[in-house]
Amino acid sequence: MATIYLVRHGQAGGQDYNKLTAAGEEQARLLGRYLKRAGIHFDSTATGSLGRQQETLQLIRSEMSAEACPEPETHNELNEIEPRV
Repeated sequence: MATIYLVRHGQAGGQDYNKLTAAGEEQARLLGRYLKRAGIHFDSTATGSLGRQQETLQLIRSEMSAEACPEPETHNELNEIEPRV
């Protein structure tokens, strides 16, 4: 059975919501370290095209091996998701 991990971008700035704050950068790095310690390996990764999304995944990947977290596919459809209630 497959497992799907959904990760929201790290904290973004008030002045520039498309860029992570220092806290958001640290959140992404911490998640990457956790995933590495937990022995998580992804078959594939995907992200939206917004800066905050790509920056989050890049920082996660920087804490993991390339084999554990492969180069992502970019999908504009992931940029803004409105949940239906």
